[in-house]
Amino acid sequence: MFVVAPSGMGKSTFSLQAAVLWCCGLIAFGIKPSKALRILIIQSEDDDGDCTEMASVMNHLGLTSEQKELVAENSEVIRCNDLVGKKFVDAIRYRLDEARIAAKPFDLVIVNPYGSYLGADVKDYNAGAKFLQEWVNPLLNEFGCGIILIHHTPKTNFQNTDKYSIWDWSYYGAGTAVITNWARSILVIKPETDDMSVFKFIAAKRGKRIGDEWDGSFERYFAWSTKPGLLRWEDATAEQIAVATAYASKIKSVDSDEALKQVPLIGAELKTAVVEKIRKNCGVGKNTAREALNQLIVDGKVFDVAIENPRKGQNGARDFAGVSRICPS
Repeated sequence: MFVVAPSGMGKSTFSLQAAVLWCCGLIAFGIKPSKALRILIIQSEDDDGDCTEMASVMNHLGLTSEQKELVAENSEVIRCNDLVGKKFVDAIRYRLDEARIAAKPFDLVIVNPYGSYLGADVKDYNAGAKFLQEWVNPLLNEFGCGIILIHHTPKTNFQNTDKYSIWDWSYYGAGTAVITNWARSILVIKPETDDMSVFKFIAAKRGKRIGDEWDGSFERYFAWSTKPGLLRWEDATAEQIAVATAYASKIKSVDSDEALKQVPLIGAELKTAVVEKIRKNCGVGKNTAREALNQLIVDGKVFDVAIENPRKGQNGARDFAGVSRICPS
């Protein structure tokens, strides 16, 4: 399974909160485990302080003392930031083998994040296929366990998702189609409000199998706890869902052809000036106008250019950021 979301949206907290509940055989995010699972979490991005802060969620999930003991017995967190590729997968195999010999085999491995351990550019199809199919698949078959890979969206993710179908969300993660082809399921986490407090979870691949808790839907809303200082995902309230859907309905998309007309045919113009023209002529807010211009750049319809600053070199002055329809040589 791949869990996909932009950076900083709570993927690490998701993985720890889910692990805590699944270690007790409890439902997490509407997903019910078949039993109390033994879970190995391997992560590279969060330091010990971050992990301690996120793991404190265990004290805020209403667990009994017996359930907390189950979490301690059934979970293990390893911080690894010095192995990639085949060496990383071999290290997982070594730990899984140790656990099996000790008669405490793991049922699930959570890897956070995929891109840090791939050992190559996520856009490299062959590297992704080698990692997932040639190295990870035999590992899962050998030890009879599952794996969840936490993954980012592209760093410059400016696409308009208003008209996305459920299968479009399957390709939301950074990289190539090998991710979607390999994964048995994909879960997307998408912020739905401007303050990043309410999120839509989208069961983008095999969503019909996610469980009865989702009531046959491919989407559910979750939110951050409103209690100060508490890192915990919660089911969104009816009021929060209403705010999120109302906010989404107010967001206007920009016609790309109309936005393109705001970029001069000849010469270059300041990005700030073009954003303002898109805002005014397309009737959208500044952030939406900026995203529309960024999308034109990502699509290769316009290009970043530097507009020379007459004061360049004086007191650290730099060139201005501009855009042009002509690709700079």
